[in-house]
Amino acid sequence: MKYVCECCGKEKEDWPALAYKSPASYMELTKEELKNAELSSDLCVIEHPEQTDRFIRAVLVQEIIDSCQTLEYGVWVTLSEKSF
Repeated sequence: MKYVCECCGKEKEDWPALAYKSPASYMELTKEELKNAELSSDLCVIEHPEQTDRFIRAVLVQEIIDSCQTLEYGVWVTLSEKSF
């Protein structure tokens, strides 16, 4: 998608955000374990017999030196029950 940059006035094209659709621990689950997991675009909960893993996806924005553009990363972070 092209746009005119408010910073420099030049026409630019957006860079795609870099992201995974799910946390690594979700991708490693067996078919049987997937029955105890919930996944949406920005939320993941995995129920284990001994614990519950909770994740949210956040966007980490990194500024680029000498550029108006930024890099965006969709990162999955784990949270405690209290923070969740």
